[in-house]
Amino acid sequence: MDIDSVNLPLAVEGHGIPPEMRVDFKAKNKSNCVIEPFAGIMNLSFISKTEHDRLFRAGWSEFHKRYGKDALMVTFSRVAFNSDKTLALLHVSSGVDQDAAGGTLYLLEKKDGKWLIRSHIETWTT
Repeated sequence: MDIDSVNLPLAVEGHGIPPEMRVDFKAKNKSNCVIEPFAGIMNLSFISKTEHDRLFRAGWSEFHKRYGKDALMVTFSRVAFNSDKTLALLHVSSGVDQDAAGGTLYLLEKKDGKWLIRSHIETWTT
């Protein structure tokens, strides 16, 4: 995803992504990171990038054979921050098959100790 081109519609609405965050987002998302699995959410599975790539060599059919026909795949970018850690930038993609998927870029703001969605924009859809 080209974060600079996605920034343009946000900037037009007065919610542009600060340049330092775009730089941080691009740098962090050049590599993957591991999210350690956690308990407490039913039917939640974590898969590695390697497993994802293996499953999707054959397309969505392999994913659904393993996780069920109604399974949803959600992927997250790494999170970028501004210098004082009051803004965060995150891209989320989700889908259930090749014709039902999409991505959204979220700009979050920390207010009174809580992260709130300041703006969001759809980046792609099928």
